[in-house]
Amino acid sequence: MFSAGHASLAFRHRHERAWLTAIFRFPVKTRTVPRTVHHEVDVSSANPRGTALRLILVDDNRERAAVVEAGLRQMGFEVLSVIATGSGLLHQMAQHEPDVVIIALDSPDRDVLESLSIASTHNPRPVVMFSEAGDEGFIGDAIRAGVTAYQAQDISGATVRAAIDIAVAQFSAFNALKLELDTTRRQLAERKLVEKAKGLLMKMHSIAEEEAFSTLRKLAMDKHRTLGEVAGDVIAILDSPAKRGKQT
Repeated sequence: MFSAGHASLAFRHRHERAWLTAIFRFPVKTRTVPRTVHHEVDVSSANPRGTALRLILVDDNRERAAVVEAGLRQMGFEVLSVIATGSGLLHQMAQHEPDVVIIALDSPDRDVLESLSIASTHNPRPVVMFSEAGDEGFIGDAIRAGVTAYQAQDISGATVRAAIDIAVAQFSAFNALKLELDTTRRQLAERKLVEKAKGLLMKMHSIAEEEAFSTLRKLAMDKHRTLGEVAGDVIAILDSPAKRGKQT
């Protein structure tokens, strides 16, 4: 028995087939469509508000933390929270949404890296880590967990500002590269869908490649959808098992 979902899907496919049939009954007038350039919003900026950078400081040395906090405030940074261990880092990051996280631990452990890995997955931020205790293996793990700039030295007022600047710059560069890579992957995936949909239209209706592409473009324009989305619909209809069975 067909459920309501199956009935809805069947109706949609009948509607799409009727749409395709209507297009092929009438000549498709092609026209040059000006390409609109969509500028991606730069979400990689560590400080989108344009105000003082907001920081969380993790430091297990109370006296050093007080000195560093005072120095950061004098430099114009806003220190949201100072915590002694990494156990509460996830909660603090979720509560305050800092622009940058600074970690200065004499003996950093895996719990800190685990917290950073989770935070980087859901809400990445520039992270600076100061530690003289970490070996080469730990440093590599820290970078993979989300540390943007690792400083193999003790934290001090003389080094923290430069480290923050480096972390913010590297974070922005990485996000820009990731955005470019994601865009390229999306375009390649869409191109594959369009090529497959064109091939199906050409085979089923015995038309040339140019006409098949014009058909997809007209569908996209009429439905206010992207070429990739329309191509996916065409593939779902024309490449369905039932449709292939009729052709054989």
